This record gives sequence, C-alpha cells and structure tokens, in this order.
Amino acid sequence: KKKYTAKYCVGCERFLLDKEITKGCCEIHPGKKLETISEENYFFKLSKYKNKLITLIKTDKYKIQPKAAKNEILSFLRGKVRDVSFSREKSRLPWGIPVPGDNNQVIYVWADALPNYITGIGYGSNSAKFKKWWPAQFHIVGKDISRFHAIYWPAMLLSAGLATPKELLVHGFINDEKGRKMSKSIGNVIDPFDQINTYDLDTVRYYFLRSIPSNQDGNYSETDLIDRHNAELVNTLGNLLSRSLNLIEKSGGKVPAGKYDVTLKKEYNQALKKLNESIVNFDFHHGVAAVWKYISKVNQYVDKTKPWTLDGKKKEKVLYNLAESLRLISALTYPIIPNASEEIAKQLGIKKVPLIKSDTIKVGTKINKGKHLFSKI
Repeated sequence: KKKYTAKYCVGCERFLLDKEITKGCCEIHPGKKLETISEENYFFKLSKYKNKLITLIKTDKYKIQPKAAKNEILSFLRGKVRDVSFSREKSRLPWGIPVPGDNNQVIYVWADALPNYITGIGYGSNSAKFKKWWPAQFHIVGKDISRFHAIYWPAMLLSAGLATPKELLVHGFINDEKGRKMSKSIGNVIDPFDQINTYDLDTVRYYFLRSIPSNQDGNYSETDLIDRHNAELVNTLGNLLSRSLNLIEKSGGKVPAGKYDVTLKKEYNQALKKLNESIVNFDFHHGVAAVWKYISKVNQYVDKTKPWTLDGKKKEKVLYNLAESLRLISALTYPIIPNASEEIAKQLGIKKVPLIKSDTIKVGTKINKGKHLFSKI
C-alpha cells in the first residue's frame, strides 16, 4: 500500500503513463478530460512477473497475435514495469467490492472483472468444470484493452499458480466509413443486428471477413458492403452457380463422368492452403481473397471452354469440372458464408456441405437447381 499520483482517464478507468498522453488527453478518449488524482492504494506487484511474462510471450507459450501487438507488449515489459494500483479510495468509488481488512478501500474495477473469466467456469466452486475449460484456447480482445489482457491478467494468473490462455488475438477498431472510432457521443455507431436485418447474415459476415482486417483498424462502409455484395456474392459466386447448373440441367440434370482438371485442382489447393493459414493466424481477409480468386478462376474456365458450344465427351468433361468445382466451393465457403454454402450443396444434390477431404462428387448425382444464391441490392 502506498501513495500514488497520476493522470486518470475516466473512459479507460485507469491511470495513464506519460507516454500514453497526447496533447494532454488519452489517445483512445481524446475528448475526455484527464483527472490528476493523488491517493493511497493497494498495489499488485506486476514487476515480480515481468521476466516470466517476457519468456512466455517470446516463446509463444502465451502467443499474442498479430506480431505488432506482440512486439508492443514485449516493448512495454522490457521497459520500467511499475506495480499496478488495484484498489481505490471508497470516498471516491463507494460502490466497489471492499478490500478485505480495509473498509476505506474498494477493489479496482479491472482487478475484480478479470477473474470472471475463471470464476464463471468453476474456479473456486467446481474444480471438474474448471479443469475442463481452462486454460482457454484463445482469447479475443480489442486493442484498447490489450494491456489488461496481455500483461495484467496473465500476471494475475501466474500469481495464483494458474496457466495463462494459450493465445491472445488483439483486434483492431471497426471505425465508420470516415475512419472515425464509433462513439455514442458522435452518433456514428452502427448496430450489427440492423445490418443483418437489412442485408442478410451471410452478406454482413462476408463483408467483415473480406474487408476488415482482424489485426488492424478497418472502416465499415455500407456503400462498400453493397458493392462487394453485388460484385463478389451476386456476380462472381451466384452467377457461377446459376449458369453451371443451367448447363447441367440442359444436359440431363445429372453429374456426368469425369476427372477433375489439373489446373483447377492446383488453384483449389492454393486457395485451401491460404484459407487454412489465414484461420490459424486470424488473418481472415487474405484467406477469403484466396477463395474468391479460385472462384474467379472457375468462372474464367467457363468462359474459356464455352461448354454451350460443345457436345459429347468434351461437354461432359467440362460439366463434371463445374460440378466438382461447386462442391469444393461449398466446402471452402462454409466458414465464411455458411447459409450460402449449404444452399450450394443442396442445389448440387448433396445432402450436406461436403468435408474438405471427402471424395469427389458422385457421377449421376441429380442436381436440384433452385433459387438465386444472392439477390442484387
């Protein structure tokens, strides 16, 4: 317990270091006036766990992504690490949890909030449940609270003799189309549920995964969402499904015999590899881009082969390649646009979305051509 004087940000609910203050304001809450507070608090000995945290993070035993966030946290830890104030004077914060043995102090909000991650899954009350769910596989937080979760929280866990989460993803801000942080005071907050009701769940999912990088700030623009919906979901994917099934339907309505084209298979393998890598690294927009590159290659294949001008075995070969490509597209798009993925499988005559490593589409499968996959906005 010691006397402490520092600038306090009400928005962040924490004391700030000098390097976190820009033009007299908090970097994250530039519109809020900082308070200079001097009071006596209880402190958590963060400095004791500095070297242990550096080792865990450097060796990826506690893996922080993206790399920029990892480097920022390591830079902080390699500097002068101060112990953290974990209480507040009751006269200033009367509603908090009392500090045991000191009725004049209450627990700092972050110090009592962070343990909910473990008490909510049985720590201290249900050991079997806690053992089942902890340590967490990965934790996702916004960049404005990364220090609490990448430094203070794992240090608290180490002090209790508990394991840290295995991975931490530090997500960037989702700003408005002008690049401004969304704020109720500005009035630029976008309700995701309203967007889903307006545009469809798959469209909103696709836009977030395709256009807004998880490891950087990104701007949310309804104009861009509509443009991508029309160009990439309606034209690139939806039209490929429609014209492929139209061609198969006009040729008997069943998948003909064939062997998958070597070039298309190579394109598919590249898309699958990049999609898997992007999921592991939480770098989703690059994976989605790779999948749509493959879909575009299939469209180019249709334009190049012109199956409507062919007949006999040559036509069957092309139609088989289109059916197999759609099967693979159904599998690739399932993590991105699951409803559309299921609809592709259904129209192909497949009962459920195929597994990535499943066999090729069965010869003689009767297609079930239905509604347009997406409608133009």
